[in-house]
Amino acid sequence: MFSVFQSLRWRMQSWHALILLTVVVVFGSLLHWEMVRAHWDRIDEELLGAARILEGSMLAVPPAILEALAQDVTVSGARIPRPNSNRPWRPEDRRPEDRRPEDRRPPPIGSAQILPSRMFPYRNWKFPGADTQNLGDRTEEEWEASIQLPAQLPEQLGRNQGAVYFFLWRSDGSVLRESNSPAQPPTPNKEILASLDRDRMARQVRGPFREVFIRGPRETLICVGRSAIREREKIAGMTWTIVASGLSVLGVGLMGGWWLSKRAIEPIQRMSRTAQGINANQLTDRVKLSGFDTELAGLGATLNTMLDRISQAFEQQRQFTADASHELRTPVSIILTSSELALSKTREPAEYREQLVKCKRAAERMRQLTDSLLTLARLDSTTNLDLTHVDLDALLHDAVSSIHSIADAKSIQIQTQLEHASLQGNETLLRQAFHNLLSNAIKYSHPESHIFVRLLKSKEYVSIEVEDHGIGIPESAIPKLFDRFYRVDESRARAEGGTGLGLSIAERIVHCHQGQISVDSVLGGGSVFRIVLPLPS
Repeated sequence: MFSVFQSLRWRMQSWHALILLTVVVVFGSLLHWEMVRAHWDRIDEELLGAARILEGSMLAVPPAILEALAQDVTVSGARIPRPNSNRPWRPEDRRPEDRRPEDRRPPPIGSAQILPSRMFPYRNWKFPGADTQNLGDRTEEEWEASIQLPAQLPEQLGRNQGAVYFFLWRSDGSVLRESNSPAQPPTPNKEILASLDRDRMARQVRGPFREVFIRGPRETLICVGRSAIREREKIAGMTWTIVASGLSVLGVGLMGGWWLSKRAIEPIQRMSRTAQGINANQLTDRVKLSGFDTELAGLGATLNTMLDRISQAFEQQRQFTADASHELRTPVSIILTSSELALSKTREPAEYREQLVKCKRAAERMRQLTDSLLTLARLDSTTNLDLTHVDLDALLHDAVSSIHSIADAKSIQIQTQLEHASLQGNETLLRQAFHNLLSNAIKYSHPESHIFVRLLKSKEYVSIEVEDHGIGIPESAIPKLFDRFYRVDESRARAEGGTGLGLSIAERIVHCHQGQISVDSVLGGGSVFRIVLPLPS
């Protein structure tokens, strides 16, 4: 039984879920961070706008203008109302750099020009329409008495937003003005003062309150704060919305990934079903590659090729079994027939001898055949040969010497041309391969002809050639020449006593040594068998 952790589909789904979860978490975190940052920045800007209005009141800006600005503030910053778009255009509506000299007139009495506090010249600055007394020449008491906050400012600052408060501190740290003081009033600390030295404002989160500090005229300090409980509730709501959206996206993505993984492994499951239906009696089924992706189509083609080789191997095995049975049936039949004939009645010793000779010949043929079959079986099951150092020239010379008697019986001369070459191999098997090729050449050569044995060496391989001047091989028979029990001329092969396994054994031995064997032949003109073996690097 396979566990879930060994399932390809589950592993794909797990990786998909992990990647999707990472993307959703990272994207959701960035989105949440950006929304929270933008929300608090907006609140800080709103508080800063309210602080600027307080700063304007400390600079003797006419109360009517501060009232108008305060009416436009709902803790949303100091905003100057847009002019009526239906009003006719006037020259003073141009940008300052585009105005003509005659258009650059001072603003009328009673108008206001709101500038950033860092641009206010506190000394020697006169507001149009205000008291002509120099503001910088006023005493501290006179200046504090002249500060007039808009009547509706505290209410407008807190409209629909909960409790909003402000504090004005003198340079010595005492409170100048305050409104809606919380239970625990704010206290400027060293961090806030140091931040104001570096930036235009300082922020502070103190319990449920959020506060903004700016510098005012005459080294004063302005603080505007408000309760942030409602904002935190909104942020919590946004957080849960993002979490719910992320979980929804994750769920939809997981379902889509499960569907995609199912489609991805469906071709593999089809291959598996096809492979499960194949057995020794059903080798014709193949994987249908229509609709497969490129990578899986290559896998399916490889599987089909493997099934073709298996089918071919099974067919060869069946044919080999049938051929072996047929080859063994003939000598067994001869032995049985001769024995029954000898035992059917009393005979003369010469007749018994004749039948025994037939049985002996049949038994020798059976032994030769069984030895060849055992050799092939050992070679088929062998993965690692016992390798030793082999001198090929000496081995070929011994093989030629051992077969001279058979060649002399047909008046065939064997000529050799041997270069010195050695490699790592199995001497017994290589001797048998050479012997089979030489026996085959003698068997099918014309009497009083010649056989040439050559050993040629190069840097990477060694070539052994056995050339005869015999009957040759038809071109159509060459592809099947090394098949087991194959005979070009069935009647002549049996007359010569062959089993049809000599060349098959030689081919198998050569392949076990990582070599190749081939044949070139002309019908009626002889044949050349060539063995190529790799030399050690």
